[in-house]
Parts: sequence; structure tokens; C-alpha cells
Amino acid sequence: MIPLILFALSATSDSFIIGFNYGARNIKIPFLSNIFITLICFTGTYLAMTAGSFLSRLLPGNASDLIGACILFGLGTYMLMQSLRTHKKDLCDSETIDADHSQVIEGKESILLGALLCMNNIGIGIGASISGLSPVFTSAACALLSFFLILGGHCIGSHLTNHILKKVLELCSAGILIVLGGYEICVFF
Repeated sequence: MIPLILFALSATSDSFIIGFNYGARNIKIPFLSNIFITLICFTGTYLAMTAGSFLSRLLPGNASDLIGACILFGLGTYMLMQSLRTHKKDLCDSETIDADHSQVIEGKESILLGALLCMNNIGIGIGASISGLSPVFTSAACALLSFFLILGGHCIGSHLTNHILKKVLELCSAGILIVLGGYEICVFF
């Protein structure tokens, strides 16, 4: 249960950051748009984890657990390095997504935002599935967390803005994956 919660938190922490940034810029994310984002998150995570389950059956013995743990550890390390970089392009930036500058994330924009947020879950989902997490429960946990993290991030962001909080959340997300991958590697041995 703890690995599932840690995975879901790490995979969806970007949802909080997006909600926070959009709230700080007074860009609304209506309930229906958040539902679209959540459904895309669920679908993308589930498909990635199903692919990971398939791959794990092709691998001998416990090798799938070790490979899955190494994938999580590697992605966590990559995310940590990316969050420490000072110059990076944010594809989920409000100006990129809110193409019509309406200050509201609507239909097509929510689908694009959901797809971009889901990209994070693809590699992580394959690794988590190979490590043995349930695709259905993990995808549902990610979807629910994504919904509430966008909502909560938006509420907080609309009341205060703090770039340090964004950096701390990015570092925490990467750290969770590194700890989860490291834990799974230690359990293997």
C-alpha cells in the first residue's frame, strides 16, 4: 500500500504545480476540464502499467522487480537533475496551454494539458507495473490524486504565489521516486 501511495504522489505532483501556477495567474480550470484531465491521467497510467505488466511476464524470475526498481530510481534521478536545471521549457506553461488567452482551460486545452501531465506517468507507470503495483488501483489512485491536487493547487495558487514551493515540490517528487526505487532494489537483494 505504501509503494502505491508514494508512486501516485510522485507521479501526480505536477498536477499540484500546474494547479498552483494556473491559480496564481487567475486561469480557471473548470470542473469538467479537471475531469477530462483526470480521465486522461487514468487512461495513460493504466495503458503504461498494462504494458509494464506485459513486459514483466517476458522477463525471467525476479528480474522484473529489479528492472522496475531501477527504472523508478533512474527516472527519479533524471527528474531530480531536471528540477535542478535553471533553464528549462515548461510545456504545461499557461501561455502554451491557454492558446486562446481566455483565462479558462476549456475542452481541447484540458485534453492537451491532460496529455502533457500524463507523459510523466508513462515511464514511471511502466517501471511501477514491472515492480508489481496493480495497474487498476495505481491508475485510480493517480487519477484521484491528480484531480484533487489540481483543485488544491489552484486554490492555494490563487491566494499566494511562491516559486520556491514549485522547486520544493519538484525535488520532493524526484526524491520519492529515488527512495521508492532504492527501497525496491534493497528488497530485491
